[in-house]
Amino acid sequence: MNISKWKQSGNTYIWKYKSDPRNYPGWHLNADKKGCDSLIELLSSLSNEDSGLKRTISLSKPDSRQYNVPTSQYKVKAEAELVIIKSSHDNDFHFNYDSNKLTLNIGSLQIPAFVRGLVDVANGRGDYCIGDEGQELWFWWATKS
Repeated sequence: MNISKWKQSGNTYIWKYKSDPRNYPGWHLNADKKGCDSLIELLSSLSNEDSGLKRTISLSKPDSRQYNVPTSQYKVKAEAELVIIKSSHDNDFHFNYDSNKLTLNIGSLQIPAFVRGLVDVANGRGDYCIGDEGQELWFWWATKS
């Protein structure tokens, strides 16, 4: 696929627990099947692109079906957009949050782990994260009700 022709579909949710609790640090992701498939397509294409390429993902506002899977104890701060940037460093995986803008710099060696997480979410699995301490991205499924 030509990455310039990529079109986002489905719903993707990213949030952080406001109190940043010890057991749930970092960022949290859930997506519906179409959202997972769409991001998998983007990331798979991104792995073949030059560094510096960016794509902005519109994020849907999560509700309790997403953020209560790990815990219902904490309030959440949901993001409206995620900018994914292909890093020139193959092992790079880090988030930046400036001026209400969330960006993820990701190197080609980290893309497969992100894709595996999205495959798991699409199949109702999760409860694990990728990324180093302070840069975690947790994968969660959604409840039915």
